[in-house]
Amino acid sequence: VDGPIAVSTTKQTPSHNYLVGALGRGGKGVYALEVSNPDTFGASNALWELGGSDNDMGNVLGEPLVVTLNNGDKAVIVSNGPNSTNGHAVLFILNIATGALIKKIDTGAGSDNGLFAPRGWDNDNNGTVDYVYAGDLKGNLWKFDLTGATSASWSIALSGSPLFVARDA
Repeated sequence: VDGPIAVSTTKQTPSHNYLVGALGRGGKGVYALEVSNPDTFGASNALWELGGSDNDMGNVLGEPLVVTLNNGDKAVIVSNGPNSTNGHAVLFILNIATGALIKKIDTGAGSDNGLFAPRGWDNDNNGTVDYVYAGDLKGNLWKFDLTGATSASWSIALSGSPLFVARDA
C-alpha cells in the first residue's frame, strides 16, 4: 500500500475525520478509515474499500480529493490510475462515509490509459466543487463539470472533448 492519502477536516465532514487512501502500485483500489479518535482506533474504523472488482479501477497514484458536491454530499473524488482492466481514463465520485458510487465518468479515452491526480475548483465560491481537472496517460487534460445539483447532470465539459491535448512533433 504505497498510494497517496487524503484526510478530511471536521470543517469538511462535521464530527468526522476520514482518511482515504489508495493502494498505489500495490494493488487496484481505494479505501477509507474513520480516524477522528486515534486513541480508540480499531477494526470498526475501517469503513470501506473499492477494489479491483470494478474493471475501471486501476493503480490509483493521484491523491484523492475530499469535497462537498453541489447536491450537498460529502465525497471523495478519485482518478482511476493506470492498469485498469478496461484501460480507460475514468473519474470516480464516491460517498466519503460509505464508499457508495455517486458517479463514474468515463472519458472514453482508452487503450492502456489512466487518469491521474484530480484537482477541484469552486467557481462560485460557495464551498462546493464545480469543476474537476485531471490529466491522463495519453496527454489529455480533462475538465469535468459538476456544477449541477444532481449527479445525473455531471459530465465531461466541452462536449466531452479534452480541454487540452499535449502532442509532440
